[in-house]
Amino acid sequence: MGQAPDPAVLADIRQSAGWLTRHDETFARQLYGEMTRLVPGSSLPPAFAMEAFCRRMVRTLLWAALTDQPGHVVTDVVRETGGQNWRAGFPDEEYANVAHALVQAVRDLTSDDWSTSTGSAWVSFFLWAWPYLTDGAWRESARDVSTERAGSPPGEADAGDGQIMALDDPRSR
Repeated sequence: MGQAPDPAVLADIRQSAGWLTRHDETFARQLYGEMTRLVPGSSLPPAFAMEAFCRRMVRTLLWAALTDQPGHVVTDVVRETGGQNWRAGFPDEEYANVAHALVQAVRDLTSDDWSTSTGSAWVSFFLWAWPYLTDGAWRESARDVSTERAGSPPGEADAGDGQIMALDDPRSR
C-alpha cells in the first residue's frame, strides 16, 4: 500500500501544476530539452524514445500532483509508469537527472510564480515519486524474469490484467 504525497508539498506545487497541466505539451518539450542536456546518450539504449518518456513523466507527475485519488491508487500509477520506463529502456540511475530536469523545466515555465519554497516542494514531490518509479521498474524486471521462466514472451505477463481505468488516469493513455 502506498502513501500519497505530503499534503503540504501538494499545496505548494498545486498552482504551478495546474498551469503546467494546461500547457502539458510545452512542459514535455521543456523537460525533453533539459533531459537531453543532462542525460548522456551513452547511458540510454540506441532506440530510446526520450520524447515519449518525457510525455509519460509529465502526464503521470501532473496527474499525481492534482488527483484526489487515494494514495494507493496514485502510487500504483507511478509504479506502472516506472515499469513502462523500464520496458522502454530507461536506466534507474538516471532518475537523479530527471529530478534536476523537472525542477529546471518547472522553474523556466513558471518563473513568474517561482519561489524557493516552490522549488523545494517540487524536489520533495519528485523524491516522493522516485522510489515508486524504481519499484515499478524492479517489479517489471522481476515479472519479465518470471514470465521467461514460465515460457511466455517477455512483456506478455500483464497483457490481460483486466484493470479498468478512468479517462483522466495516465495509465489509460
